[in-house]
Amino acid sequence: MYWLSAVSQTDDSGIHVGVPKFINSAAVSNMSKDALLVLAAIAKHDSLTIDELMDVTRINKLVIRKIIKESSEKELVWTDKEDRIRISSRAQNAIDYYLVGKNFLYE
Repeated sequence: MYWLSAVSQTDDSGIHVGVPKFINSAAVSNMSKDALLVLAAIAKHDSLTIDELMDVTRINKLVIRKIIKESSEKELVWTDKEDRIRISSRAQNAIDYYLVGKNFLYE
């Protein structure tokens, strides 16, 4: 995934390899406490469905859907074919670092 984010086609016969695209921790830092709690739950469990997130976090389904939509748009999470929400591999470091610093996750 890192390599793919670093490669772009310049013309029909050439490619450019640059620096891989990383997720800035600022994408996480301006999120609500509920959003951080949802991200922490996903990080702790590796993957969760929306119903499982409701059970784990006790947050309303509509709020969770809004958080997942925002997180997806920021490329922090993705949903697999079984509707399980997972942390993006490119965002994992930024999310873990921020959540540990805010005591939502423990090392």
